[in-house]
Amino acid sequence: MKKILAIVVTAGSIAAFSSCSKSSSAPANSAKVLFFNGCASGTSSISVNAKVNGALVNGASNIALDANSNYQYVTAGAADSFSFVISGLTYLTGGTGNVVANASYTAFAGGFINAPTFLLVSDDLSAPTSGYAKVRFVNLSGDNMLESCYIGTGTAKLDSNLGLNAASPFYQVPATTGANVFMIPANPTLQATLSNQNFSSGKIYTIVLTGTSAGTGSSALALTVLNNN
Repeated sequence: MKKILAIVVTAGSIAAFSSCSKSSSAPANSAKVLFFNGCASGTSSISVNAKVNGALVNGASNIALDANSNYQYVTAGAADSFSFVISGLTYLTGGTGNVVANASYTAFAGGFINAPTFLLVSDDLSAPTSGYAKVRFVNLSGDNMLESCYIGTGTAKLDSNLGLNAASPFYQVPATTGANVFMIPANPTLQATLSNQNFSSGKIYTIVLTGTSAGTGSSALALTVLNNN
């Protein structure tokens, strides 16, 4: 697999800190963080709230499965602590990361509710070449299988051996309409497919795999496309 851009995270203690809600202008010493809920939980899904250093993030509450908060401003820090919580502010998953001012990140809750994962990655929001989009893949599936990632078929493979709780780099792809997206493990019968996707020139996307091959309802394998810009 190509070099992963993920920030290594570890569970850590939560320190006192204030987070900032999204506004029309960036507060001083702030970064942008998008929070994504990819944690499967059985036939019904759970919603999560995001916290940074112990403070709930305005604009990042009641995030449904396979949904996101859009980018929110948070105060930058060398060892910021992130967490996702569920009803009653029960801790679900989290970790720490070095968040730099004026940069952008995505924080993911993944896996399954009895074995949740956390991933924080930096987001390269620089514009792609004219006529192209940028696409990356994230594997949050609790199956813990290595995935090959395609847009289209045949030679259109963009990444290989993408493991659980990992993100690929961003790749430039020609702008297209009606494309099919695949994430395929060694056992191809367990592949996840998303049909008829549009990738517009100048846009940036993240394709996220969630759920499990044995799951039903909201816990079935699924691909979700995030718009990063």
